[in-house]
Amino acid sequence: MIAEPNLMPTADEPRKAGERPRISVVIPIYAKGEDARRYLERCLQSVVAVADSSFEAVVVDDGSPTDIRDIVDRFAPIFRYTRQINSGAANARNTGLSQTSGEYIRFLDADDYFLSAETVLEMADLLDCDPSIGLVFGQALKVDADERVFGVHPRGMGPAYVHSAAEEFRALLTKWTYMFPTVTMIRRSVLEEVGPFRSELTIGEDWDLWLRIALVSKFAYLGHAVAAYRVHGNSQTTATDRTARWLRDHLKVLDWLEEDADTLARFGPELRTSRAQLLAKAVRWAGEDQQTGLAWRYAKDSVRYSWSTGQPQMIGMALWFLAAYGVGGRLVRLIAPSWRRARAAFFPLRASQIRLAGAHSD
Repeated sequence: MIAEPNLMPTADEPRKAGERPRISVVIPIYAKGEDARRYLERCLQSVVAVADSSFEAVVVDDGSPTDIRDIVDRFAPIFRYTRQINSGAANARNTGLSQTSGEYIRFLDADDYFLSAETVLEMADLLDCDPSIGLVFGQALKVDADERVFGVHPRGMGPAYVHSAAEEFRALLTKWTYMFPTVTMIRRSVLEEVGPFRSELTIGEDWDLWLRIALVSKFAYLGHAVAAYRVHGNSQTTATDRTARWLRDHLKVLDWLEEDADTLARFGPELRTSRAQLLAKAVRWAGEDQQTGLAWRYAKDSVRYSWSTGQPQMIGMALWFLAAYGVGGRLVRLIAPSWRRARAAFFPLRASQIRLAGAHSD
């Protein structure tokens, strides 16, 4: 069992007037219903448990239909509250960036929570030690609405590492080392160099930002979990129209990257492989969403592109996804629950996959 953090504020000397915070915690929220209020309170408690005078925190209410101001006010003065017209998570995070001044930015979604003070401080200490690192990240424990752990993300990452900009850029494009904002800490000066989240993206705005950061700075991976990522019925990632929006926005990111002649010259093969992978993955996602016609269309697009760019392995992937999730999608959906139960019974998560810095299990 993961040790519960102390939820009482830590005593500390107040920050001196004019002194710059070390860490800014930015929490965007679009709240609908009582569950969202409950998740937000848990989120804020986890920040209070780790915050000292070097922290500042802001909750950006993205035009929520459910009132959450009273919850934030209970945690003042650690937290500030600001509200804007509903304009999406990217805009809300950017608002939080503009209203904070800390040297390092720690994003945290309102239904997620920190695991321990040690993990937060470890990230900041690593940025202190190496100014060439622009972003530090770790794993997220995937938890359900009742905080039961059922997975980690990203999986299969191996031990901790520090990657050069080019190494991480290639990994983001082709190996999909795709981290949630909740598990990142970013140097503010790097964000000022590459720009904030692109608000015109509704999905993939984080991938776009990670790629732009990877063009200019190193990445560090801690090798263990640093936050809990809650998956529940109201999660935006469960939207039924995810496939079309996901593919559209991710392809748009690649289009922007390819417009830069230097980036295209350095990473042309990886950009082409990433585009072929996106098209193939869209086949699977459309099949999982029971959109067989869309899966067929994406399969045709994937085969044409992969053939024209000399990537036969991507043709095989697209056709396999079409067979398994499109044409055979009903069979897959029928057997998938039984397969997941069997896999959990015979191949449980290894302890190393949910290792926490400064925490223990019993």
